Amino acid sequence: SLIGDDVVTIPLNGNYQELGYEASYGNLDLTDAVEVSGQIDTSIVGEYKLTYKISYNNIQKELSRTIVVVDDSLVITVSLSTTSYTNETVVASVSVIGDNFLALILPNKIVKNEKTATYSITNNGTYTFLAYNQNGDIFQKVITVNNIDKITPKVSCTATINPNNTAIKVVASDKLSGIKNYVYQDGT
Repeated sequence: SLIGDDVVTIPLNGNYQELGYEASYGNLDLTDAVEVSGQIDTSIVGEYKLTYKISYNNIQKELSRTIVVVDDSLVITVSLSTTSYTNETVVASVSVIGDNFLALILPNKIVKNEKTATYSITNNGTYTFLAYNQNGDIFQKVITVNNIDKITPKVSCTATINPNNTAIKVVASDKLSGIKNYVYQDGT
């Protein structure tokens, strides 16, 4: 007889741990006489069959166990509404790809039971999105947003007037380098 289930599911690249088997004839333990055959490749999704066979005293018995290798991995994709400099909120559109999905956790710790969500980003920084599958495995996607520029550029202009010339000094700065250029106007 087989110990454990006849069908065992394991994740892709997981380890198969033999659940065991027993064989007896009356009070005689024949477990060591059982021949196990079959191959399992946990790196390839599919069904694999292990066969447990015993022959004793002209009696033959054969049982089998099916090992199912499944891909329970989840992939999180994030696309941003803009990657150009902006002074507005950037919206992250999040999607989870894969079967056996359980939950999506947004950076603000809100739990979503759907595979898609949006998340509003108002400040530059690093944001982590998590997805859980039904086995409790955690998958993550980390993004960095650095294109939100809510700080107004600083500009100063000074003029020194002399009888022969006028010196004009313009200083402009932007903390996040969102300034693309600045233009001198002569005022005419």
